[in-house]
Amino acid sequence: MKGRMIIFDGRNLLWRAHSVFQTLSAELPDGEVIPTGGMYGFLSLAAMKWRKFGGRAVVAWEGNSNYRYKVYPAYKKKDTKQDPFREQLLSEIGIQEIRLKAVLRAMGVEQYKAVGGEADDVLATLAKRHVEAKPGNRAIIYTGDSDLRQMVGNGIVVVAPGNKNHDTEYMDADQVVAKDGVIPSLMPDLKALAGDSSDNIPGAKGVGTITAQKLLVKYGTLEKVLRGADSDVSEWPVPKRLQDIIAEDENNLKLYKRLATVMVDCDMKLIKPKRDKLKVLGYLRQYRFASLLAPLELSSLMKMAEDE
Repeated sequence: MKGRMIIFDGRNLLWRAHSVFQTLSAELPDGEVIPTGGMYGFLSLAAMKWRKFGGRAVVAWEGNSNYRYKVYPAYKKKDTKQDPFREQLLSEIGIQEIRLKAVLRAMGVEQYKAVGGEADDVLATLAKRHVEAKPGNRAIIYTGDSDLRQMVGNGIVVVAPGNKNHDTEYMDADQVVAKDGVIPSLMPDLKALAGDSSDNIPGAKGVGTITAQKLLVKYGTLEKVLRGADSDVSEWPVPKRLQDIIAEDENNLKLYKRLATVMVDCDMKLIKPKRDKLKVLGYLRQYRFASLLAPLELSSLMKMAEDE
């Protein structure tokens, strides 16, 4: 559909696909056996979603640096002692990411890497630029990351993949409120107060999601919650003991909100596409993706980069 862009969260979806098809592998001409389930799942999913939503497909990737690690070294830090298979998974994902980027490049799909940020920032920046470029433009962000729900509205839709292909579509603020209890713009405030285990953001001690929702519904933003916590007011809507905890944690909470807020002007590097159908066919055969060589699938893959 002309004027529509569908932006895929590269690594997020590659991880999800690998978890579903982790037993798939292929032997290369030199005898090396590599995992291929993530690539297969990603391409199959992308083709399916492109057929459903239409528009020009673009993929966003993580970069080599992220300012968030500099201001908060514990950001997204995982306890590898509790996950002995993580290093192996990282290796398998890394192998497939490099090769998937090559396939997408031959398909003619534009891919962007973050510079100084992360894939979330690229997704947000691409979506915002697209909808502002021309009246009537629409952007679909396809990701399993809840951080992007803060972008919903003004021509931007977020679609979260679900089990058995049951996606959840967030098309307006009401749908975000129904899921998260706050409007899209307050998602960073919610995560600052309640924390986010996936990003290793602790939030305020003793404050969970429901408490954070109550505070934000009452005051409107994190900054106003902090002013409320620092004053003697009878209208404080949650246990009084949390007033001092939140007031004393002001600087950390502001930092957590910054971490959870996606950039809409992120610096990016384009992985320049070089459309080559013969190369695509070669990749699909090499990785034994027989189902993707079927006419409908192959046609979808080769048309994804077009602005219909």
